[in-house]
Amino acid sequence: MTDIAQAVGRFVQLARPSRRTPPRLIAAAFEREALFGIRLATFARIVGTAIILVWLMTQNWAFGTAALLYLVAILAGFVGLGVAHLILARATWRRPWQAYVFVVLDVAMVAYVISRPNPFHPFYEAIPPAVMLRFENFTYFFVLLASVALLFSPRLLLFFGVVTGAFWAAAVAWVAAQPRSFTASGAINSLDPEVWLLDLLNPNYVNIESLIMQLVVVGVTSATVALAVWRARRLVRRQVEVERERTNLARYFSPNMVEELARTDRPLGTPRRQNAAVLFADIVGFTRLSETLAPEHIMALLRDYHSRMATAVFAHDGTLDKFIGDEVMATFGTPTPGSRDAANALSCALAMQEAIALWNRERRQAGALEIKVGIGVHYGPVVLGDIGAEQRFEFAVIGDTVNVASRLERLTRELDVEVLAGDALVRELRHELGSNAEPLLKGFSPTPGHSLRGRREAVDAWALARRDAIKKTAGAQSLRP
Repeated sequence: MTDIAQAVGRFVQLARPSRRTPPRLIAAAFEREALFGIRLATFARIVGTAIILVWLMTQNWAFGTAALLYLVAILAGFVGLGVAHLILARATWRRPWQAYVFVVLDVAMVAYVISRPNPFHPFYEAIPPAVMLRFENFTYFFVLLASVALLFSPRLLLFFGVVTGAFWAAAVAWVAAQPRSFTASGAINSLDPEVWLLDLLNPNYVNIESLIMQLVVVGVTSATVALAVWRARRLVRRQVEVERERTNLARYFSPNMVEELARTDRPLGTPRRQNAAVLFADIVGFTRLSETLAPEHIMALLRDYHSRMATAVFAHDGTLDKFIGDEVMATFGTPTPGSRDAANALSCALAMQEAIALWNRERRQAGALEIKVGIGVHYGPVVLGDIGAEQRFEFAVIGDTVNVASRLERLTRELDVEVLAGDALVRELRHELGSNAEPLLKGFSPTPGHSLRGRREAVDAWALARRDAIKKTAGAQSLRP
């Protein structure tokens, strides 16, 4: 009951100005959808009016040309209101109140037409005004309700319900005020069924109870549809907020990590052991470069560099683990192992070098220093999981494989190579791709027996020699240490 009461309370407040202004982008999206709704409603109005016109023409064909032209004029005016609303809605000087004005005009026209006989009908003088209330013409209001719902505005739907009730009550009151009309008599309240039935079937009788029922039905229906539209808008806002949060989260985490976090309401779990590929990339001579450039230029350089590296990582289904100054750490096969982790890691390393080559062309044209990047990549068992406090977790990947990849990246400086891949990664690559692995290994040559700092056993690796030596440009010096 509490939830229902809260929902009803929020619904009642729809007619009040909201203290919480929706985000500008959400408001703009709703405005675009409202304009699309007006176009759709106008199209539906034209099609529906054409169908109604055909029906009325077949029913009134025998009553003369004047009677038919009256119906055509009424329906044309109804279509004209819809077209005028669309034109004003698409104009640069449109205003929110215009939709309310057209609701009033639509309801007023329908109430007038269905409560008065056709003045060009041959039986016009003989038709009692109350007879018009006996037909099922009241259902035309629900056609209007459907078109208003397309505008996706709860307040407009509530306004429609109020305006329809007011105009229909006024129309019925006008009919009841005619000389021959009556609303109640002794016969209606009589206990004699024959007298009661004869008076009830009197063509001049105006059934107020029926009017009340119609007002209740249109009011409840309008409110229900308004509540449905309000709920739909609320769901849209929630979805937009979720997407915005996910977008903001993706600024700090890899897309695959964002998807993993979005699917669960718990941390990624206790530490676990699995195989993964680990990649490290670092700018050669960055420390020396930092001494010669202003801090803001260093920051701009890092942002450009990180952007290019992150693009390569994400394009190969990698997880961007962290930025440490100019160093980039990425993993492949985390948090969930895949069937191409080693292939993705090596392909990413090659894509990074291509990105750096293109960047250096731009820098040469701008007269800026070229940069050189060393990349180390390895494959093997790692330990991954959440570390940190309950208030802030960090997904970490640790282990000997991580250390070897980092040391291989450092070793690229001594060997003067672009990429240094551990032999374990090459073996896994061939296992994943078979003969298709050789194109990726083109240009790589084995370099066995490397002693890495902090590790007893030597590591075999495969090296990709530098394809283009960094040349000096006019007024610039190489970054090579």
